[in-house]
This record gives sequence, structure tokens and C-alpha cells, in this order.
Amino acid sequence: MKRRTAMLFLGILAALALRWGSAPGLAQSQPILVGAAVSLQPALTEIDRLFTARYPDIKVEYNFANSGSLQQQVEQGAPLDVVFFAAASFMDALAQQNLLVAGSRRDLLSNRMALIVPANARTKVQDFADLVAEEIRVLSIGDLQAMPAGRYAQEILTQAGVFETLRPKMVFASTVREILTAVEQGNADAGILFTSDAQLSNRVRVVATADPITPIIYPVALVRDTPAGRSYLEFLTSGEAAEVFVKYGFIRL
Repeated sequence: MKRRTAMLFLGILAALALRWGSAPGLAQSQPILVGAAVSLQPALTEIDRLFTARYPDIKVEYNFANSGSLQQQVEQGAPLDVVFFAAASFMDALAQQNLLVAGSRRDLLSNRMALIVPANARTKVQDFADLVAEEIRVLSIGDLQAMPAGRYAQEILTQAGVFETLRPKMVFASTVREILTAVEQGNADAGILFTSDAQLSNRVRVVATADPITPIIYPVALVRDTPAGRSYLEFLTSGEAAEVFVKYGFIRL
């Protein structure tokens, strides 16, 4: 994990050096790097077009990864300007280390968890407790340490009294996109991920939804205090951005 994070960190540095150092006229622009949870990628891709139309001089680069990896990158000094997590705990950890710009944090969005199966699956599974059925041989969930989706899934399954029973069936993914792909392709009989991700594919079917014990919170904050970063943060809290988030299945707080 440390080697993987270090390689990703070096890749970010190399990309920024190439982009900032070689492109003519770029000194007049204001580049920022946003680290965001993978579940936010579809919504932020659309929001980026709206933001660029309003702020053409601000160049935004994105690093989409699981929240645990993004936390580690900030702790190791990666040049991130903004972080946008899928759980409050990762932001809390950075705040405790004074690695965020004071007063910049916004708890922006919420979500729900969905239990999905392949769209054409003939299954009697109707709830999370039903995953103990023999027909479910492989259950795809997020990494329990690095991924908020994994932690939320664990809470739901524990509350249903089936987490330990299901352990032999679990295959752990590093991103929610991996969970979605595994179920789409039939490599997993079921998966647990955010409802916002489940709605991205017509090759899966949602059979149940639930809220974990820990509220699902998507916090965003500045790591570096720059005018460009503040403009981006402000735009994320705008009504224009809110419409996009809701379109992609998020709940605006």
C-alpha cells in the first residue's frame, strides 16, 4: 500500500511539473489539483465544465481515488489544493493534524447504500440479510480500511447480523467502480456500493437500500489557501453545482 501510494504521489508530481513547466502562457493561469473520492467522478466531470465556463483562467486537474489513499497523499505532502471525501472520518483525521485550511470545510452531500445484483439475475435476494443464501457465492464490497463504502457496508451487514457469516464470500475492491464492474460482468453475484454509483449502469439492479449507523457525509475542504481554490470551493456549494449532484443521485445537505 505504501509503495502504491508513493508511486501515485510521484506520478502527480511528474504530471504537474510537465503541465506547469512546459505549456506556454500557463504562468498566467491558476492551476489547482483536486483530490476526490471515485464516487464523485461522474458529477464532478459535469461540474468541471460549468466551472470552466465561469472561470476560464482556472485550470483544474483531478485525482480520483479512494478516500483513504487521498488522506495519505495529503499527509505525505502531495500538492493537493482541495480534497473531497466520501466520509467525514478522513477529513477529521486531517483536521486533527492541522493539514486543512481553517474554516474551509463544508459538509456538502449525503448518500445511501445499495445492494445490487446483475440486471438479468434470477435471484430471491431482497435484503442485505438474504446474502447468506447459497446462490450468493461472491459478494463485492469496498476495502474496509481505505474505502468509506466498505466501512458503511460493514455497518449495515453487522446490523443485519450477517457480516461474519458472509466473510468467506467477500471480495474487497479498492474503488466503488470496481464493485460496479464486478457485478456488471457477473464476476460477483452481488455488491454493496453507493446508490449514486448504482444508478450509473443499466446492467445492474438495485434490490435493497439502507442507511448505515454512521451518517454518510461527503466533506470538502481546502488543503492550500489560494484564490483559485476558494473559487472552486465556492462553486461546489452553489445552486448550479447542487443540481448536478442531485442529478447523479446525491443528497444535498
